[in-house]
Amino acid sequence: LEQWTAKSGLVQAHIELDDPPTPLPLPEEYEDLGTLLEKIIAKIGAARFSSPPRLDLAGWVGYRLAEVLPLELDVKQRLLESRDPLAALSEVKIFLQSRQVVL
Repeated sequence: LEQWTAKSGLVQAHIELDDPPTPLPLPEEYEDLGTLLEKIIAKIGAARFSSPPRLDLAGWVGYRLAEVLPLELDVKQRLLESRDPLAALSEVKIFLQSRQVVL
């Protein structure tokens, strides 16, 4: 709603939180992303992720992948701000396909 920079250089803001989107099950066409995220969690540690892991939810999988993948910062921010978890999953999948990580 409003942001300012304090004399110390700290950026501050007044915000209004949106209601979280309704949880959406992970569609079958994105199950490979859930599997990939599960492997990433096993490799870098579950402590780096919110608990409990929700590999069955589209938003949880899409937003966690957006957090950990080496995306351009503006892309990462846009995905994390998205209110459409299927759009985020689609964009993440396109990114991973372009790097031949998933089919």
